[in-house]
Amino acid sequence: RGDNLRIYPGDGIKLIASYLPPRSIDEIYLTFPDPFSNDNQSHWRVIQEETVGDIANALKVGGCFYLATDALVFDEWTREVFARVQDKHREEVGTSCWEEIVPCPDRRSWLPVISKYEEKGIAEGRYTMCGCWKYVGVKG
Repeated sequence: RGDNLRIYPGDGIKLIASYLPPRSIDEIYLTFPDPFSNDNQSHWRVIQEETVGDIANALKVGGCFYLATDALVFDEWTREVFARVQDKHREEVGTSCWEEIVPCPDRRSWLPVISKYEEKGIAEGRYTMCGCWKYVGVKG
């Protein structure tokens, strides 16, 4: 499985938005991003409506976006952003282009390790929340 794995040592959002061909990626993982916990910092969060659009453009139909975070504010924010994107798309074309996978697939199948950061969070009383959204394509 590792023969098609690439690691990009830079801003992954710029890579997704500007360099990847459309419909070229099977899965995108976002693990423990900076949550920018204060409401006045929400514009710095990596997940925004535009970012979700860029992720949709990069994923193949049926591809998945996975999230792992130990920040409740970021988990809630991501779910709200995906819901807004789904609502807008539903209003425009009558269907949603995203499907949240509930429950999220077992994280051991897509994130089988626990990082030092995650270990530290667990020791401090935080727990990992995972989410998964499947890009089902543009219909309508």
